[in-house]
Amino acid sequence: MFFIGVDLGWKDKKTTGICVLDENLKIRSSRVVLGARLLTTLKPFLSKTSIIAVDAPLTIGKGKGKLRLFEKFLLTKPFRRWKANPLPPALIYKLSYHGREVVAKLEKRGFKLNQTLIEVFPTLLARVMKKPARKALLSNAGGPTRENFDDRNKLSAFYAAFVAYLHFKNETFWLGWRDGKLFLPIYYYWKKPYREQFTKIWRRKNRLRYRLLLSDLKI
Repeated sequence: MFFIGVDLGWKDKKTTGICVLDENLKIRSSRVVLGARLLTTLKPFLSKTSIIAVDAPLTIGKGKGKLRLFEKFLLTKPFRRWKANPLPPALIYKLSYHGREVVAKLEKRGFKLNQTLIEVFPTLLARVMKKPARKALLSNAGGPTRENFDDRNKLSAFYAAFVAYLHFKNETFWLGWRDGKLFLPIYYYWKKPYREQFTKIWRRKNRLRYRLLLSDLKI
């Protein structure tokens, strides 16, 4: 059984990170490929893959900047101190288009958006995740340091694959609406300050502006 993480890059550039983890969190593949070669590279693993997690917009919104509702929420002032805010899909339109293209191709192979194919945000994960958990994860992957990951794309793909693994274990929660959902690890994996801050921000969010924003996080 495999769990795949993808740090999606431009279709015409070699910036797409791929990480394939098995059920014991051992790396079966870690590489950077041309975006257009993504599906070809993943083909040998797909038949035994349970969950695929992608770091890239897999849907787009209809508002300013094509922002989804969860992105608008994560761009509000309280989150700016975290320095892990998402980019509006309109600013990375080539990546957004590529993401939706990847979704269409994977759905033809039996994966379902927001179920077995999920959108993740490793930049935020690296910020909020407990250091001991990160060290243990990296150790299980084959070494106690980041030396196994010689560039950012591989590391982001690795974190994405880990969220795919957690999603299989029902240890994720989602944030979003019908224009898209973002999946994050359950609070157990968060540093206490970020866990407390997120809870406060969620409870104090603008009830009118974010009345449609939903989550299955139990707080």
